[in-house]
Amino acid sequence: MYADIYNFGSGIASRIASRAAGYAGSYGAVSLDDMYRAAMNDSYNDAAFVQRTNMVYQSLLSMNIGDGDTETTAQLPTQPTNRHRKQLLWLLLIFQTAMQVLYVVTSFRSESEK
Repeated sequence: MYADIYNFGSGIASRIASRAAGYAGSYGAVSLDDMYRAAMNDSYNDAAFVQRTNMVYQSLLSMNIGDGDTETTAQLPTQPTNRHRKQLLWLLLIFQTAMQVLYVVTSFRSESEK
């Protein structure tokens, strides 16, 4: 949920995360419900933000991603499997490729501005 909120602005996300940590007692204890409540109580009440936050919250709940109770939290394996390792390697490859593209684009822009 934080990543989606961040798309509305880093200041908004920082303020909401801080409020959620206040609700939970620390950043490490922040739950999905804390983030949602903090977002709904934030001063940034743009209609698109509220609608998007509600949609993301409901989507996360429907995927069993919640705040610690067994009904709304997806169980993670204690040991990574080969499938998890392959997925992680794939993500790292995608990230590396994206960073290389970003470097080429920024280099191209720098050269064209000279």
